[in-house]
Amino acid sequence: MAKIDELSELLIEELSDFKLQINKLEAVSNEIQSMVIKPDISELKSYMDAALQLQNEIVKDQNLRLGAISNKLTDSNRYPKWLVGLLSLSLMAILLVTGYSIYQLQRIPEMKQLEYEKGRKEMVDHFYEFLESDAPSKKAYLKWKSEENVP
Repeated sequence: MAKIDELSELLIEELSDFKLQINKLEAVSNEIQSMVIKPDISELKSYMDAALQLQNEIVKDQNLRLGAISNKLTDSNRYPKWLVGLLSLSLMAILLVTGYSIYQLQRIPEMKQLEYEKGRKEMVDHFYEFLESDAPSKKAYLKWKSEENVP
């Protein structure tokens, strides 16, 4: 029986140690649950700030390059000044010639009338000169003219 007593005593001792260990675990568990854990994000924050700063520098560099490209494209679309002057001068010459041509076209009926009157006067003058220089023709013309007036 002594062995049973020894085993029981050992078992009681182990149980009491186990109970002590459980009490310690409960205390630690309560302590852990009551503890507020604040994560340390300072390292993460510094890493994110560095990445953000790098990204801002890249964006600024890209904006500068885009501005330079935009200026080059704007400058490349311009025409040389001499070409613009030549085109302007040509356009003005074309407009002047067109305007003068239209003016001349509008004067054609008036010019026809003037030329007709000039030709008629020249023909009458030529006819009278002929009659004055040729007496038989003048007599024949006057005779014809007097017969025409008779009804």
